[in-house]
Amino acid sequence: MSFDLGGSGRPVNGTHMPTRLRRKRVSDNKGFPIDDVRNIWGGGLLVSAAFKDVVERFEPGVHQFFPITIEQGGKAQFERFGFYICNRLDTLAKDECVPPVGEDEQWKRIRGQEYKKIFDTQKIGSHHVWHDKYTIGTFVSDALHEALTEADLSGLGGKYYEQV
Repeated sequence: MSFDLGGSGRPVNGTHMPTRLRRKRVSDNKGFPIDDVRNIWGGGLLVSAAFKDVVERFEPGVHQFFPITIEQGGKAQFERFGFYICNRLDTLAKDECVPPVGEDEQWKRIRGQEYKKIFDTQKIGSHHVWHDKYTIGTFVSDALHEALTEADLSGLGGKYYEQV
């Protein structure tokens, strides 16, 4: 099973990565909590230390985590990490997908046509979080999804995809 968390799967240059974010007044942020997982610029995720710990347990030293302090009202309020996935894999079961995916083309969504992504368990192998070369999204293994769910992290969502 694969889940889409919401990048390219390649390391990013962290030289000019921001180290702090500033939130507006508290009253402007109602309905926008600082979740454990949140989409950010450039296809990355803004994640908590708890999320980082779970991912590092599964794939130590593989992905990038850049520390970011979130300020609000002129004070540091939260510590998070910019999370960038460093696995770029070819994991689709191309002949099983609807429509089938050719080796030389990107995933195409055709209006009015059934649309189904199916992943190949053997191609995924021992990887736990990745971007696929032929489709858009961030995907995690069953085992990692289960561990993240058990950690009761806020902001974690996803969509289930079949595997063969």
